[in-house]
Amino acid sequence: MELITDTYSKNISEPAIGAKAKNLYRLKELGFRVPALVVIPATALLEIITESIHDKTAAQINEIITSFVFPEFYFQKVISHFPFDTLFAVRSSAEDEDSSGFSFAGQFESYLNIPKDKLEENIKKVWHSAFSERILQYRKTHNLKETFNISVIIQQMVKAEISGVAFSVNPATGERNVKVINAVYGLGEGLVSGTLNADSFLIKDEEITSIYYRPGREQICMKLLIQMENIFYGIIAILLSLIRA
Repeated sequence: MELITDTYSKNISEPAIGAKAKNLYRLKELGFRVPALVVIPATALLEIITESIHDKTAAQINEIITSFVFPEFYFQKVISHFPFDTLFAVRSSAEDEDSSGFSFAGQFESYLNIPKDKLEENIKKVWHSAFSERILQYRKTHNLKETFNISVIIQQMVKAEISGVAFSVNPATGERNVKVINAVYGLGEGLVSGTLNADSFLIKDEEITSIYYRPGREQICMKLLIQMENIFYGIIAILLSLIRA
C-alpha cells in the first residue's frame, strides 16, 4: 500500500491525492510553513476492494473497510515521518472536494488530536464517510457522478492559539475587491463548525476597512484555557529540568 510523503513537489500533479492534499503541497512549494504530512492515496482503498467498486453497494464497501487490517509496518512507516510525541489530524481529501464548483463543506469527516494508536480507526472513519448517505445525497442533488477516489491526509497537529479562514472574495456580497478574514482563539474547528463566534476583518485595497469584534463567552473561555495550558507546560518543563539536574 503506497504512502506519499510531503517531500516531493511532483505530488502537486498526482491525481490520486485529492484537491485538499494538492493545495497543501502547493502551499509548501510557495514557501508557507505547512505542518508535516503524509497522504494515503485513493488507490489504497481501491486495492482493498479487490472487485469492481461500482458493483458493490455502500453497505458492502463499508463492511470491507471495517474488516480490513493494516499491516503493522505500515504505521511504523507513517510515524517515522513525524516527531516522536506527535498528535495527528486525519483529514479527507477527495477528488472533487474543495473544487472550483463544489466544496463538499462538512460532508466528509476529519478528526483532530489523534494519537498514533488510533490512526487506523480514524483512517477507516474517513473512508467510511465517502460512502455515507449524506455524500450520496449530495452527489445526487448536484448531479455529480459517483466517484470513490478519496485519499486520507495524516498531518501533524499544531498547538494553535489563533486560527482563521480567509476569503479572497467577500462571501456575503460577492465583491471581488474585498477580502474577508474570520478568526477565533484555539483550533479552527470551532470556527468552521460554528461553535465559536468569530472576529471578522474586511480588507479593501490592502487596508482593513472594517472590524467586527465579538468576544463571546466561548472565545474568552478558550483564551483562558490556552493561557492555563501554557502555564501547565511551563510547570512541566521546570519539573523535568529539576529531575534531570
